[in-house]
Amino acid sequence: MLKNFNNEFFTLLIENFNKIITDFPLKKAIFKDLEEKYPGFAQECNDYCVRCIYDYITKPLNKNISLSISYTALKEALNVVDQYDKFYSYLLTILAEHNLLSIKNDILNFKWLTFDISTQKKLLYLKDKYRIFKGTIGLLEHCLEAYPKIFSGELPGISVLYPNGNTNFLDDKLSEDTAEYSEMPIIKKLTAKLIADYSQTNHLKILEIGGGRGLITRELLSVVNKINIEYHFTDISRRFILNMEKYVNDKHLNFVKCFKYDITKSSAEQNILLNHYDLVIGLDVVHVAPDIDFALKNLQQLLNQNGILCLLETTKTQYWQNLIMGVTTGWWQFKDQLRSHSPLLSTKNWKKALKKSGFNLINLMTLENKNSDATIIFSK
Repeated sequence: MLKNFNNEFFTLLIENFNKIITDFPLKKAIFKDLEEKYPGFAQECNDYCVRCIYDYITKPLNKNISLSISYTALKEALNVVDQYDKFYSYLLTILAEHNLLSIKNDILNFKWLTFDISTQKKLLYLKDKYRIFKGTIGLLEHCLEAYPKIFSGELPGISVLYPNGNTNFLDDKLSEDTAEYSEMPIIKKLTAKLIADYSQTNHLKILEIGGGRGLITRELLSVVNKINIEYHFTDISRRFILNMEKYVNDKHLNFVKCFKYDITKSSAEQNILLNHYDLVIGLDVVHVAPDIDFALKNLQQLLNQNGILCLLETTKTQYWQNLIMGVTTGWWQFKDQLRSHSPLLSTKNWKKALKKSGFNLINLMTLENKNSDATIIFSK
């Protein structure tokens, strides 16, 4: 069992976690390790990513003359704008990890690489073999094709994921069209059930940060006791706020309010209640903050004396996930010392960040699978 602390809500959440896992419907099928559930996909998709990175990065080189070039010269040849410098470095790091590149005194030395089949044929092979992931593979293909225009600044990366500012394209790719190679869907359901169980007999004032497309919102609102809930949905995007307002109105959820809140700006300077909430919850949002310490201290100001911070965070990622989300400049805005090649934090670094920010009761919970990639974080 997980450790208990002297706080009713905190204690109940921690005590019930293992029980909910045990009683969860279809436990064996749902909690199967990702590699066991989808054998071969991660390795083959990551291999495809490495090939695509190699093709893109080495395109400016004349392979008949030299496979050596300086870091700066290659960046200029690829027309990489400064806001994507971390992304450019990340791609080079992947090639180095696969011994396709060595770096000495700022000189990049690439290994000559040939493949049995073309990259395009490899893509068709993946689409045929892993049809359950056709949305993910299609989204990866869509992003990779836009790299030259994205890296040069000709095309805003956000418009690749949200064409014309519309969320339908991404929603279709990541939901109806594909399975998700992640444990986050399970983590969402577990968290929703934990909070729903508590709301049956207790009033809760909940703030959701970075609500986005409402992936945890809808999960929660479908199961909580609506009489005992005060729910505030927030995001920095007006479009996401308007979309959630429409959903709330259509469902007649009068206890829900939607408004703008930015975790990267001082809470005291925004139109939001301080020292008010029993629960502040966020799904894969806090890692986007350039400075994790500032964001966590900001959120701490919103909690009441017994308030709990609940974060659902991806703590491991595959190559294709960074290659997709990396097209947005926001993915690379991290400035703290906890991160280098990705905005995501490991469970170890989340503990460090929370302690540094003044949280002293911390529990990080993951499923007991060797490839677990998602974590529930409860702190106060």
